[in-house]
Amino acid sequence: MIDRHSFSTQADTLSFLAALLLIIGFLGVSQAAPVEDDDIVAPLSGADNDPIPSPEVKVLFEEREAVENGYKFRYELSDGSAREETGTIVNPGTTDEYLTVEGFYRYEGPDKFTYRVSYKSGPGGYEAMTSRYKSRNRISPIALKSLVG
Repeated sequence: MIDRHSFSTQADTLSFLAALLLIIGFLGVSQAAPVEDDDIVAPLSGADNDPIPSPEVKVLFEEREAVENGYKFRYELSDGSAREETGTIVNPGTTDEYLTVEGFYRYEGPDKFTYRVSYKSGPGGYEAMTSRYKSRNRISPIALKSLVG
């Protein structure tokens, strides 16, 4: 439980939340299994055995916002992947204060299916739901933009 006197401003609270998320992310990465030599896969190659160049992935849009009692952000990349998340401090300033987080991320897998993972966490724990669906032949956002003008 966070002592309501620990933070003097909303900015201090958001800084604490950002640091907490960074620490949780670092712990997750540090616990990842080491890569064995057998796990290394050779890059895809073209007809002339040269590696196929991967297209440069660009950020199409990114929004970050500190909102009252929380935060939210979202972004989408040119390869179709995206992420959106909202964090909310519930019962701020009370002994029952806690953080809820809801969001999703989406990406295209090597099997050409799109994966979407929706998640939420709160006092009841962490829940995630994954869906998999066939990727559509999408018009690239850059091409679409050029068509619109």
